[in-house]
Amino acid sequence: MGNNRKGEANAWPYRFELVPLDRLFVDDRYQRPLTSFARTVAEEYNPALVGTLVVSERSNGKFAVVDGQTRAHGAGENDEPVLPCLVYSGLSREQEAELFADLQTKRRGMATYLRFRAALVAKKTEAVAIAALVQSAGFELDVDETPHTVKAIAALENVYRRDPALLDRTMRVIAAAWPNPDMEYRASGETIRGLALFLVREARVDESRLMDRLASVTPAQLRHRANALKEGSGSGGGSPGYMADAILGVYMRGGKRAA
Repeated sequence: MGNNRKGEANAWPYRFELVPLDRLFVDDRYQRPLTSFARTVAEEYNPALVGTLVVSERSNGKFAVVDGQTRAHGAGENDEPVLPCLVYSGLSREQEAELFADLQTKRRGMATYLRFRAALVAKKTEAVAIAALVQSAGFELDVDETPHTVKAIAALENVYRRDPALLDRTMRVIAAAWPNPDMEYRASGETIRGLALFLVREARVDESRLMDRLASVTPAQLRHRANALKEGSGSGGGSPGYMADAILGVYMRGGKRAA
């Protein structure tokens, strides 16, 4: 960003302003093209979720959208007259592009668990249902975080969306095989996804045997085996697949598949 980024009290001055939508534009020399998500934003447009755009004031009185072009598009599709913006002044196009890149790569997004917790507070149907299933299996997942709160939200959502009963079954097998909540990787995303995939693949699995076999190893050992398969010639085709293969190896040890 040149020599103005650090050491100058007034570097990159900005102000808050409600900017008319017709004065906003996108400089496609550094902005990425809109994705199909733009249609969803437009169709489900909610002014309360727009937030604040980051824009750069150009000498012609127009404002280049540095961050928020999808939201600006959604607002335009819904005839919104103005949008709240943080307005930077005096930036070159190169500085705009660097700011754009920094916002994409260096800004921390909301942690998945915090997003899920907000959904719980809002009583979103899916979040409430997932939390109920996980809690019923003996795990902790609620608005109030504890040292044992399950944090693998993306994995829980993925399995739940495939089949809520599969998530319930997966979490109950994990709880029975490894009852100690302090066991490393016990409720990791890799363990949850891998076990769920194994249960889908092995439709007639003997769950009592599965629990006994899993209890003979630790989740960390399974993870090590999955990584070894991934580095070799495993047939899983992805981290959950390799974990499913590792679980199959443990399950088959000393016997055959259930008929």
